[in-house]
Amino acid sequence: MSTRWNRSIQQLAVGSLLAAAIVQPLHALAEKAPVEQTSVQSADAPKEADAGSSNAFARMVPLRAAANVPKNFALGDPVWWFDFRNYRGGEIAKRQSTPLLVLQGDNDFQVTASNLDGWKSALSTRQDVVYKLYPKLNHGFVEFDQPSTGKEYALPGNVPSYVIDDIAGWLTGKN
Repeated sequence: MSTRWNRSIQQLAVGSLLAAAIVQPLHALAEKAPVEQTSVQSADAPKEADAGSSNAFARMVPLRAAANVPKNFALGDPVWWFDFRNYRGGEIAKRQSTPLLVLQGDNDFQVTASNLDGWKSALSTRQDVVYKLYPKLNHGFVEFDQPSTGKEYALPGNVPSYVIDDIAGWLTGKN
C-alpha cells in the first residue's frame, strides 16, 4: 500500500514552493543577522522578555549542543534550531525532480534577498525553476514600506493577492 501511496503522491505533485527559504546552513544566516534586529517582540509582551531575545539568534552560532542553550533562550525549542544547523537547502533542491518556485521578499531582514542569488547559483543547472523577488515584502510575505526589523510582525497584515496569483499561475502553468 505504501508504494501505491507514494506513486499517487508523485503523480499529483506539480512541484515545490520555497518561500523565504535559506539556501545555506542556519548558522551562516545567524552570523550575518544584525544583533539589534534579532529582537522580535509583540507590543504587549513583558519588557524582560526582550533581554533574553536580543542576542538569542546570534548566540546560536557558537553553541555545540542543545544542552548548552543560554538561560532565557527566547526562540522556542532549541532542538528545532539544532536540527537545522546543517540543513543545506540548495543541496537538497538539486536532487528534487519536480519543478520549483522560489519566492523571496526584498524587505526580509531574516532571510535576505541575497539568498535568492544563492538559490540561483545552487540550482543553475536546473531549467525547471522559477524565481520571484517582491520589493516590499518582509519575511512573513506582508508588505511593509519601511525597512523590516521584525517589529512590524505584531501588526495585522496579509499576503498580497499578487503573490497568491503568482503561485496559482505557476501551479496551473500560466507563469
